[in-house]
Amino acid sequence: MTTDFTLDKFSEEQKYRVLFEGKIKEHVTLETAKQNVASLLKMDPQKMDPFFSGQTVTLKTDVSFEDAEKLKALFDRTGAVAIVRSMEAPQEHVYVPETPEEPEPETEPEKEPEKPIMYSDEAPPEVAASPYEDEEGPKEAKSKTVIPLVVAFLIIASLVYFIVFRKGIEKPKTEAEFKEATVIKLANLNSVMQVAITLTINKEITFPADWDDIFAVIKDQESLMPKEAIKQGDELLIDGWGYEMIYKAKDNRSYIFRSAGSDGIFETEDDLTLIDGKIDEGREIEVEEALEKPQETP
Repeated sequence: MTTDFTLDKFSEEQKYRVLFEGKIKEHVTLETAKQNVASLLKMDPQKMDPFFSGQTVTLKTDVSFEDAEKLKALFDRTGAVAIVRSMEAPQEHVYVPETPEEPEPETEPEKEPEKPIMYSDEAPPEVAASPYEDEEGPKEAKSKTVIPLVVAFLIIASLVYFIVFRKGIEKPKTEAEFKEATVIKLANLNSVMQVAITLTINKEITFPADWDDIFAVIKDQESLMPKEAIKQGDELLIDGWGYEMIYKAKDNRSYIFRSAGSDGIFETEDDLTLIDGKIDEGREIEVEEALEKPQETP
C-alpha cells in the first residue's frame, strides 16, 4: 500500500504522480470499470487484470499538480478511483504497464565510393545516327511519351467528374446524425425482441440470452424481421458512434440494450438505453438495477 500524503501548500516546482490501486466506485461494477478504463487508455479490455489486482499502478509521473488533478478527474469518470501523490512520497509495489518497445531505426547500407573518371587523350568513338532522328529530335520517342500522359489525364478527369458531380462530396456526420442512427438501431432491436417474446411464449425458442442468440433469431425468422435489421447483420450491435452496445436479459420478457453515447463510457448522462420497448436517455443507473426496477407501460 502507498503512504498517504497530505498537501496543505504546494510549490509550482513540485512534481506529482497519478496512481491507481484497483479501487472502484460503489455504483460501478468491476466489468464496467474495466471496459471504461480500457476505452480511456485505448488498451485491450482483456489486459486490464493487472490494473485491478490490488497492486499500485502508476498512470503518470513527474507532472504538475494541476495536470495530475485533471488526469485524476478524467480517470474517475470511468468509475475507477485514481489518487495523486507527490514524487517525494514513498511508494511500494508499483506496477507500471508495459509499453511496446519502439523499433530501432533502420540504417541505410553504405554506398560504394564512386570510381574515378579516367581521362584519355584519345577521341571518343563516333555514334551512328539513329534513323528515327531528324533535325527536330526523335519523333517516335516523343509519341510514346505523350500517349500515356493523355490516357492518365483522361482517367483522372473521369474520377473527378464521378466524385464531384455524380457521387457528391460526402459531408462529415453531425452529433445529431450519430444519435439518430443509434435510435434507429434500438428501434430495430426492439422489433426483433418482440418477435422473440412471441416465439418464447409459444415455446418455439428459448428467450435470447446473448447477442449470438439474437442473431440466430434474426436468421431463423427472417420473414418476420425488419429489413434494416437483416441488412445490418452483425453491425446491429454497433451504435452510431462506432461503440459496441450491451445487452442483458432477466427473464422471458425483460430486456435492455444500452449505448455508451458519444463519450464511449457507460453509465454517463449521454447514454441511450432501450428498456422493455422504451428508449430512455441519460439514465445513470446500472444495467442490473434497471432490470429489477418495474418499467412503466409506454
